[in-house]
Amino acid sequence: MLEISLDSKKVIKYLNKVSKQTIIRVDKQIDELSKTGKSMAKSLAPVDTGALKSSIISRTENKDDLYIGYVISQPIAGVAYNIYQEFGTGLQGNSNAIHPRAKSNLKNPVEGISYNSSINGFGAQPFMYPTFVYLEKAFSNNISKTMEKVIRWIKHNSKQIYMIY
Repeated sequence: MLEISLDSKKVIKYLNKVSKQTIIRVDKQIDELSKTGKSMAKSLAPVDTGALKSSIISRTENKDDLYIGYVISQPIAGVAYNIYQEFGTGLQGNSNAIHPRAKSNLKNPVEGISYNSSINGFGAQPFMYPTFVYLEKAFSNNISKTMEKVIRWIKHNSKQIYMIY
């Protein structure tokens, strides 16, 4: 006779442990990617005085059981032009708009911003959007790798929750 037994209390304890370890790994990845995003955006930002680079920050926060990472180009005194650098202005900004929102609506890619066709302006020098594209792909790859590690760990340690006689 073959008997397989599964201790439900051990299963719950085991799954809670796996869940906590996974959350810790993902939170760490979010923190690291936020910092990477800050560095990348700073490296892509156009430089005149350095104020735009200085306005780029990263931070993380726990909010309602969500761990959120931010990369922000904050408009601060003397650097309220960050959005114009990102999207460009005038005819040149309108002609080289690369952002999906700009492509879909060239007159108003971001609420409150419009391209003035009576001035030549300057072209977009995106630094946040390329950072977003990179982080989106990196996070997806990192989550996949994390889940693979979790599955390997489960396979290796699952014998703790069942017995075969």
